[in-house]
Amino acid sequence: VAVAQDGTFSYPITFASGIQTVSLIAQDKAQNEKSESLTITLDNAAPVITVTQPTESITKIASTTVAGTAQDERLASVEVDGISAVLQGQNFRLANVSLSEGSNTLTITANDSVGNGSTKQVSIVLDTIAPALEVQEPSNGAIVSNSTITIRGTCNDANAFTVTVNENSIPIENGSFETQFELVDGENTILVAAEDTAGNKSTKSITVTLEAANE
Repeated sequence: VAVAQDGTFSYPITFASGIQTVSLIAQDKAQNEKSESLTITLDNAAPVITVTQPTESITKIASTTVAGTAQDERLASVEVDGISAVLQGQNFRLANVSLSEGSNTLTITANDSVGNGSTKQVSIVLDTIAPALEVQEPSNGAIVSNSTITIRGTCNDANAFTVTVNENSIPIENGSFETQFELVDGENTILVAAEDTAGNKSTKSITVTLEAANE
């Protein structure tokens, strides 16, 4: 290796990933020598992020906890949407992450001490709005003489939902439902309920009285 007049020198070396040992030997014209070894580690691997919480889901709670692991020997920091998470070894956790109504994309960024970084995203939907439930038939307080009646109505929600009549599921098609219901003599209380994936619930209570027809 050529040595400049001021005693400096340079020599390019290409490293593989991992631990490398570089041996230096200097010799003068009188053949006096001095040697030195340098240990250099090349780390070009980014942290591996695994998110355990939250899962990609729909919730009615306006905040969530983001937690998981970031595997890297030299892990330096983890952030969730730019806010530092608490680190315990390679585990990270950030509580009370606010959500907005609708779809939310949370970005987790992990960096190690030598500048390698990685990101991972998780989507979660905030739905705090109950299904819009309307019962069109029968009318509340109706008095009928036929023991079989039709219950008909509509229901709409931004996310999937179910409709029940007195806790029995009924089919829904294009936001409409219709089912037959058997009355008993006297006053009948019919509870129509709709619940979406997030657990928001709407109910309509209807009273229908069955009276025997006059003969």
